[in-house]
Amino acid sequence: MTRDALVDPSDHVIRAAQALGPESSWAAYFGRHSKSFRFSAWLFPREQRRAISGVYAFCRFTDDLVDETEVDVDTARERVEAWRQLSRAAYDGARTGIPLLDVVMERMSGNGAPFHYVDDLLTGVSMDLEPLNFETLDDLSVYTYRVASVVGGWITEQFGEHDPDLLDRAYSLGHAMQLTNILRDVGEDWRRDRLYLPRRMLDEYGVGVEMVGRVAQTRESVPAAYGDLMEALMSVADHHYDRAFQAIPELPVWYGRPVAVAARVYQGIHDVIRSNQYDNGQRRAYTSLGTKLTLGWHALRELAEVKRTHASALLVADG
Repeated sequence: MTRDALVDPSDHVIRAAQALGPESSWAAYFGRHSKSFRFSAWLFPREQRRAISGVYAFCRFTDDLVDETEVDVDTARERVEAWRQLSRAAYDGARTGIPLLDVVMERMSGNGAPFHYVDDLLTGVSMDLEPLNFETLDDLSVYTYRVASVVGGWITEQFGEHDPDLLDRAYSLGHAMQLTNILRDVGEDWRRDRLYLPRRMLDEYGVGVEMVGRVAQTRESVPAAYGDLMEALMSVADHHYDRAFQAIPELPVWYGRPVAVAARVYQGIHDVIRSNQYDNGQRRAYTSLGTKLTLGWHALRELAEVKRTHASALLVADG
């Protein structure tokens, strides 16, 4: 155990969070860890882009508390709980002296986004502290809700949108993006002793855990069964992307455009996984800037078309 692991959990968390500096520093932190979403975030007006950077910096910092490798599970869990208490205090109006909390939590509470999103996020990232064993897709969905869907809900409510159906579609986008993230990072996660793929789907497609290990650890050709499993899971993610996309026209234009671009750009990782012949063990799927620009342009055209369809349907209904 390192000397730092012996420091009081609250002291460690406070120092680490203060090291992120003022709000002007968070965009760079956000950009280093979320290139695809930062690409679409440039479509937000300046003030809203600052708010987005704050939320994502908070989420990234929270995730890093769990991913630190120099401490044991109990210490990591204590740090997460210390961060929960500090976050709750800031949300309730206390000044913590941590810019990330004092700004982001004040903005969250002041705009009517409920604290349960933070609570759920912290519970979700804490799941990574124990061996993961998702038996079914529904079990995995509990995890993807906690670590991703809550972020969409948080941002949507912070921007003043509280309609339950709209929030449910925001949760769908979170499920979709986190599932894409899982499919992109199978090899990386395996090397960190994590496996997020639902065990029943592994069995259904004849993909044993040992096959996942071979894909993650060798450069052998990826078995057809493994590719079929990846396609099945991408299909689940695609369903969530499309479900979310149908609600984007209901958002204000300044919000809907970057969300549409973020959705389709991230979904574009699926095509890269395919072009890599489903090798997500040794090859990391990423979209180039040129591909992002193309996907973003098509997303805006698709959004315009969906809006026209919605408008026509409303005219028919009113007639």
